[in-house]
Amino acid sequence: MAANFWLSPQAKALVGREQLRQAHAADKAAGLSDRQIADLHAHFVAYMQQLARSTVVEGEPLLRQRLVGTAAVYWRKFYLRNDFGVADPRLLAPACLFLASKTGGEQLDGDLLVFSPYPSLSKFLQDSGLTGSQHTCEAAWSILSDSYRTPLHLLHPPHIVALGALCLAAVIAQLDLRAWLQGLNADFAKVHEVAADMLSFYEHHATPISAAAAQQHLNLLGLKALPLPQALAPGPPRQPTQQQQLQQQQQQQQQQQQQQQQKR
Repeated sequence: MAANFWLSPQAKALVGREQLRQAHAADKAAGLSDRQIADLHAHFVAYMQQLARSTVVEGEPLLRQRLVGTAAVYWRKFYLRNDFGVADPRLLAPACLFLASKTGGEQLDGDLLVFSPYPSLSKFLQDSGLTGSQHTCEAAWSILSDSYRTPLHLLHPPHIVALGALCLAAVIAQLDLRAWLQGLNADFAKVHEVAADMLSFYEHHATPISAAAAQQHLNLLGLKALPLPQALAPGPPRQPTQQQQLQQQQQQQQQQQQQQQQKR
């Protein structure tokens, strides 16, 4: 894995807002508004996050939040050049999760390499001395998680998104970080953009639209509701193994012995 974000394909693939506005041209021509497109993005990323949380092994989510973030970046990069009407988002969302789960533990280069903002946020919280403020830390992590429902990760480097989440959490908690921020070498105009975009997100898209509302949007693109899978027909009864047969015989013998003792 490349050690330097700035030398990675992800850095070279960052886009401007004009390129974002040019995306989904066919979807817009079919009748979707910018608001509806943003709603669909937020809905399906929230679906991926919920799907990851619901898959639990030994009390822990099978997919870590960092992998879900990778899946969300795959999703955004794909739909930067493709339309919902061409590639069904209901199928692409689980496909992105599957791909992220397969690549998450590998040392990768190329287009599949995704740098995460989570390590940066962890370091910022420690360096700023905010690790003792539980509410502020939780708010920062939550804002960063929600940022994947926006296009911010196509626009900014991971550390800028992380710093924007931290600054917004500090503002909400009425904490003054100016002294600490002065010691950082960061593009604070971009940090302000991240915080402002997240505030706009919470104003307009904080609650994901329902599955029914998402389907109404997809109907405009000719993507009808997917049929539910048919229940599998029951197969022939499975024959017990030799060990199971022995266990059944032992249980029957024990029951007979108990019945004989009760009669006595």
